[in-house]
Amino acid sequence: MKKDEEEKKKCNELYIKYLAAVQNEKMGAVKKEEAYKKIASLKIEYNNLNNLKDNLQSIEDKLFSLNRKLKSIKSEINSLTNEKSNLGSFAEKRKNEITERMVVLRNDQKSLIGNITSLEKKKQGYNTLSKLESKISSTLQQIEGQNKKIEKLSSIRSSRSIREELCTFELGKKLIQKFDSLQNIKEHQYIIFGAYQQDNNTANGKENIEWLVLEVKDGKALVISKYALDCKQYNTNNTDVTWEDCTLRKWLNNDFINEAFSAEEKARIPTVTVSADKNPEFSTNPGNATQDQVFLLSMTEANKYFSSDSARQCRATDYVVAKDAWVDDNGNCYWLLRTPGQFQNRFANVNCDGDVREFGDRVINSRNAVRPALWINLNF
Repeated sequence: MKKDEEEKKKCNELYIKYLAAVQNEKMGAVKKEEAYKKIASLKIEYNNLNNLKDNLQSIEDKLFSLNRKLKSIKSEINSLTNEKSNLGSFAEKRKNEITERMVVLRNDQKSLIGNITSLEKKKQGYNTLSKLESKISSTLQQIEGQNKKIEKLSSIRSSRSIREELCTFELGKKLIQKFDSLQNIKEHQYIIFGAYQQDNNTANGKENIEWLVLEVKDGKALVISKYALDCKQYNTNNTDVTWEDCTLRKWLNNDFINEAFSAEEKARIPTVTVSADKNPEFSTNPGNATQDQVFLLSMTEANKYFSSDSARQCRATDYVVAKDAWVDDNGNCYWLLRTPGQFQNRFANVNCDGDVREFGDRVINSRNAVRPALWINLNF
């Protein structure tokens, strides 16, 4: 017994690690992709910054060269000006040579000043070299940080190795089977999720619940139990009532959910808005929309998700039969819908033939079976 308990504890611990690893891998894949995209963006920025730095360096080199030439021209002009002022009246030839030379120099000076002014304006569009170098250094650090992030994400223990260890235990194999049944879910298939008394033999524990997938969207699956799982009154008092206030809603979202699902399974059942659908044949009040984890289908949904009466037929479990549910010779039963019936103290239901009964039964009728519906979050 002690060994069994230790194995169960070990399996549960491994299963929690496995679920975390699968989640981490899914999130890690997204984070890795984001990191790779960030690195690609940073490398483009790095190259652009280096090009800016090279351009700025080129501008500064040109300015340095032009300013040296300008300084040299100014020096030569000053020298020639002094020489010309010291020449006598008989040095006309030299004076003319100096004048011609100074015309050339002043033209060169004007051209250089124009080029320098243009480059200075161009330089204003750039940061200083020190700022560019600081940005380049920061970009390199960010690239390194993203690479370390990828390295860290890659070092996490893989779900595969945990799965292999888990499958060395019989209980572990069953847990993995349950997990696998929720992967790649498609409409109209059956899945295993949760457990509930069904064979009316408490000695052998609860049986796995089979669910029919009605719809898959936005990372969630809408399911309804394949078999009727219990037999309950819609409301314990014979009074006007809506789904919002009935006792069956309270039972489903308290007693049933706690009995049928583990903590991990309950965490995967989201609270959703359940619409208050009207009865298309009668003007009874459907009440307000509710926020539920577990609910019943409405008349509208029973017609939407099942293509025929035969598809709506539902077999009762031995546990439900033992609770005196209405069951025909084929084992099919009446099952409840959340929509009000002909009067406010009646609820719509589906009969053994799968026909939707708009007028329904009284809310205190105790022989209708319960076929719970819920959404399962597929992204965990």
